Order: sequence, then C-alpha cells, then structure tokens
Amino acid sequence: MVLKELTSQLLEKFTTEIKQPENFDKIKLHLLEPMIFYATYKFYPYFLIVVILFMIIVLVSLINFFILIRINLKHKI
Repeated sequence: MVLKELTSQLLEKFTTEIKQPENFDKIKLHLLEPMIFYATYKFYPYFLIVVILFMIIVLVSLINFFILIRINLKHKI
C-alpha cells in the first residue's frame, strides 16, 4: 500500500514538472524533435519506393483500362 501511494505521488510530481513550459520545451527540443527527424530520415527511402510503386501501378492500370476500352469499341463496330 505504501508503494502504491509513493508511486502515485511520484507520477503526480513528474507530470506536474513535465507540464511546466520550460521543461516541456526542453523535452520537445532535445527528445521529440530529434526522434522525429531520425525516424523521417530512416523511413524516407521506403516511403519514396512506395510512392513510386503506387504511381507505376496507377499508370499500368490506366493503360490497361484504355486498352480494354479500345478493344471493346473495336468489337462493337
């Protein structure tokens, strides 16, 4: 029971300290922004590959669609 109260008080003090603007700015500047930059830097090539593959699939699908329309129009005439 004492451990539960101690943990609760510790978490409460920790959250109040983090909510202070100067501490929050330090956490954002020194922890969050570098992590986001690092993740973006590492995932950028994969994101680029996915975008290129998506564009290729859309292009091939459009070409296929127009070929099917052309074949269908030739058979109706």
